[in-house]
Amino acid sequence: MKNIWRIELKKLHSKSIYLFLALFCLFTVLDNILFYKFDATKPDLIVGNFGISLFLTQLYLIYLASTYITSDFTLGTSTTMFTGVYSRIQVINAKTFFLLLISSVLAILNVAIGSIIQLNVYATLDVSIVFVDAIKLVFVYGLYFFSILSFSVFISSLLLNRLYTIIMNYLAFIFIGELAAQATDRGSTALKNVMESFPFYLATDGFNQLQYSLYSILILVAFSVTMYGAGVFVFQKRDLL
Repeated sequence: MKNIWRIELKKLHSKSIYLFLALFCLFTVLDNILFYKFDATKPDLIVGNFGISLFLTQLYLIYLASTYITSDFTLGTSTTMFTGVYSRIQVINAKTFFLLLISSVLAILNVAIGSIIQLNVYATLDVSIVFVDAIKLVFVYGLYFFSILSFSVFISSLLLNRLYTIIMNYLAFIFIGELAAQATDRGSTALKNVMESFPFYLATDGFNQLQYSLYSILILVAFSVTMYGAGVFVFQKRDLL
């Protein structure tokens, strides 16, 4: 498994990750200027990114989830990756665990930046609150990212195409999520209840608020396990050569 993680780490070592981190830091500063200078709203957590930078993080996580399997077919490394000493399910699981670890690192970085900013502004910081917030944020990032990863596994198993998977994920977690949010605001009670049960809406809405209700957690776990299992099943059965 370490060999798979090493390959994934090399793939992550690219211009996109450096561009993301640079924009992340820039927008984090802008977000906090808006918060401390202009009283902009912020989640009730010690977080460094919200607003602009949170949306940037959302876009990048969707991109990572969309390409972590399909990139092998685009780069021509699928034969080596999926026909080596490891089974297909082992490869997919290793890739998934690797990216979930990356999401945990981003969540911790998020809290670390928020803590530094709060310490500079107020000259005080409660370490116990920081620890609890870090645990909460790792869970939020992990659940959101696993929802996208699971859907990506399913779509990738059918299409084996990076571009199509990226488009499908953005349509599902950005476009459909926004449509569901608008329908929730404007629709009838019955339509509102249906829309609020959509996994895509629940995933995006919870990530934007940096918290998930128990109902959302149950729906997203069921959705993610189903999509992940279906995707892995298709990958095991189909010809990848």
